Amino acid sequence: MCKRLAGFNWTSAQIGEKLGFGAEYVDQLLEVVSAPITIVTMIQNGECSVGLALDMLRKHRGGAVDVLKQGLESAKRAGKKSVTKSFIAGASLEKVVKKQAKPLYDAAKKVIADPGFKGLSPENQTLMQALLDEISSKEKKADEKAKAMEAKAAAEDGEAAA
Repeated sequence: MCKRLAGFNWTSAQIGEKLGFGAEYVDQLLEVVSAPITIVTMIQNGECSVGLALDMLRKHRGGAVDVLKQGLESAKRAGKKSVTKSFIAGASLEKVVKKQAKPLYDAAKKVIADPGFKGLSPENQTLMQALLDEISSKEKKADEKAKAMEAKAAAEDGEAAA
């Protein structure tokens, strides 16, 4: 249905309003239409969500079908009817890495500050420094953006009070 309406030059927002979906979900549906038939069938059968299918297509490209099939087999062995990210190989590692990102960042800062850091190979020193510099740069930009938003909100509040 989404594809047909898009063919009539309807926007995602218009399609979403007509069908009771959000525009972002409509965009996802339009994207998944071009997925391999196996993945489309898994979505239609409720064995896989649109979001997970798109994540796997983006990450694994042509191998997404196999990854999702293996995940579905694991899910069924666990008594589930559909595959979720937790049944995808490597997903648990991704989750652990996300949870440990802040402690890893703090540890890396300590390593660089340690006198023994100079004993590392120049290649590893450069790698560590580049990673920390990138994080630091993004952190500063985020802080500046937050301060700008706070100033804008304060100015709007001041105008509303006047």
